Amino acid sequence: MIPVSAAKPWTPVLDVRLALAGPVADALVGLLAGLYPALRAAASIPASAHSGELGRGLIDQWVVDLVRGYAGRR
Repeated sequence: MIPVSAAKPWTPVLDVRLALAGPVADALVGLLAGLYPALRAAASIPASAHSGELGRGLIDQWVVDLVRGYAGRR
């Protein structure tokens, strides 16, 4: 917008409501994006989250159990 305004005899106009709404919308998106991981972490057991067991899928857990079982046979 600025290069076009400089090339043409136009005056750029910025609505004050848009200038104020931008940071508010950014903050709202950031809060909503952080809400899910925060709620998930709050609902977890701290020891399991620290050990990396939080968020493992069925296949990942099967591989971990397989490795632990193999290591236990030695």
